[in-house]
Amino acid sequence: MFFISWWTRPSLEYQVNCLQQTSSGSFNYEPKHRNATSKAPFSNEDCQELIKAGYVINHARMRLGSGIQTYEKAKQLIEKWRHFQLKWASVESSTCIRAGERFCVCSQELFSWLSMPLEILYVNNHEVSNGIQPSPSYSTASLANPKVSKLKAAYCFGSGTLQGHLLVILVLFSIFNFMNFVL
Repeated sequence: MFFISWWTRPSLEYQVNCLQQTSSGSFNYEPKHRNATSKAPFSNEDCQELIKAGYVINHARMRLGSGIQTYEKAKQLIEKWRHFQLKWASVESSTCIRAGERFCVCSQELFSWLSMPLEILYVNNHEVSNGIQPSPSYSTASLANPKVSKLKAAYCFGSGTLQGHLLVILVLFSIFNFMNFVL
């Protein structure tokens, strides 16, 4: 089942219809990989397991700046899906970021638009004033930067593709606030 809209970006009603045709939890990949991105940043062992299963892992990160104001601004923008408001792809900006929330990524392909359903699997919001590691699943050592001293805050959410999505993707969007910079 594919969700195609010809010539124009899919309306909110079209996206709702798309989501109504896919039931919650009807992922298009094996259950054992369902929360694989919740352990990010990945250990080498985790990466190898996902690579053997056919996944490509993208560890791309970008320094946004430094300080709590940069972190808070980045968090606000990610909560409004501003990282996904492109000419050729978008997510409805009113989509709530909470576990169980289903949404569509609308992507332009030549003369048509595809609506691809996903579901948010988890949301991690760790803000610590003492600079201690916020969660056992995070490993500051795996961020490959020896200058990183302590993780002060982290905000991330992960989603998985549902039946009707053309790809099998485990997605993680994250913001890390270290003492010296924000990723």
